[in-house]
Amino acid sequence: MNIRLRKLFSKSKCLLCGVRFPIKTRAVGVSRPDFQNALVQTREDDELQLVHAPSESDPLAVYIYNIQIGGLLGRLHEKLAKDLVFCFGKGFCLDGQVIEVTRGKERERGCRLVIYDTAEYVKDEILPMIKE
Repeated sequence: MNIRLRKLFSKSKCLLCGVRFPIKTRAVGVSRPDFQNALVQTREDDELQLVHAPSESDPLAVYIYNIQIGGLLGRLHEKLAKDLVFCFGKGFCLDGQVIEVTRGKERERGCRLVIYDTAEYVKDEILPMIKE
């Protein structure tokens, strides 16, 4: 019974902050040098893990980890990250998938993704890699 209530409460919290799943969004910061290699290797339908890894300088940092290539692809926009932290709490992990990768001039590079309210893709090596 407690598990059912927790799930119900969790879902109602998400409804209160306006988050509806699945969420379609874009990765932020993909043109940074430390994310460029991952963007080049990323393909449509790659599985993603979105991990909240706060730091003192950025308590709302949510990183996008591409499971297929084993690298960081970018981050989530600050407003969406704030909403997800409110809904799921600190240190959450969510599944995602790449919808589209655009390559070209620096301003045109990017990655569209969809975020699910599940955490089935979780790998043990993800969080330690992000904190390094």
